[in-house]
Amino acid sequence: MAESAGGLSFPLLTTPLHLRAAELSAVFATYPNPFNAGQGTARIVYYLKSPGNVRLQIRSLGGDLIKTIVDADTPVGLQETAWDGRNEQGRQVLSGVYLGCIEIRYTDGTRDRLVRKLALVR
Repeated sequence: MAESAGGLSFPLLTTPLHLRAAELSAVFATYPNPFNAGQGTARIVYYLKSPGNVRLQIRSLGGDLIKTIVDADTPVGLQETAWDGRNEQGRQVLSGVYLGCIEIRYTDGTRDRLVRKLALVR
């Protein structure tokens, strides 16, 4: 049924609207990319479709661990964190290309894993 207001019709929505949760690959991003470690941080954004344990790590192209950014139970929704270009020992890493690796273990037993390139310049 439509209501009339000043000659315009507006539909009356009576059924629930369901929005599909975004896939991790669509919302796992870093910005700015490349980033200048001496002047800021890289923001890392990701979306959880349901609660789960998130492990977000920065790795070298050879797979060596540089820094664990997140390792925690995380609620559903859009999440944001940052990397300042430092390794586990707190030292600034060299300019180059690194990998942002995220692994999510959802409470229902399913998993998501994704890798994105991240460039750091100094």
